Amino acid sequence: MFVDRRPKRLCLFAALLVAGLGTVGCGSGMGDVQGKVTIEGQPAANLNVTFTDPVKHVRATGVTDAAGNYRLSTHAKDDGAPVGEYKVAVNQPGPTDSSETKAPPRLFPDHYERAETSGLMCAVKSGQNTFDIELPKQ
Repeated sequence: MFVDRRPKRLCLFAALLVAGLGTVGCGSGMGDVQGKVTIEGQPAANLNVTFTDPVKHVRATGVTDAAGNYRLSTHAKDDGAPVGEYKVAVNQPGPTDSSETKAPPRLFPDHYERAETSGLMCAVKSGQNTFDIELPKQ
């Protein structure tokens, strides 16, 4: 007995086509995120800035330059962060030379180093986002 499978294949093709067309015109879902980190008004260089979305389990990171400016990257350099709500942490790097035995002096209170305790939050939207961070001295 011969069974014509063309209707099933046609339905499958149509379903895939509709699913594919449903994403046409949608943005990448990313936002360009940049900002400046200062400590009592002074630019803070060489700090790690991390945006964490605890729901989507997404993390975007950046490093401040000499002027305190950062730009986030998630998958590629400077690609931003996916649209969403983020908790923000700022980390001071540890010793860079293996011969150093003690950490450099703290620049700001350590609770800013954990997204859960920093109290810093940001909503990333599609397009350009600027999120400046002002920290107190230690």
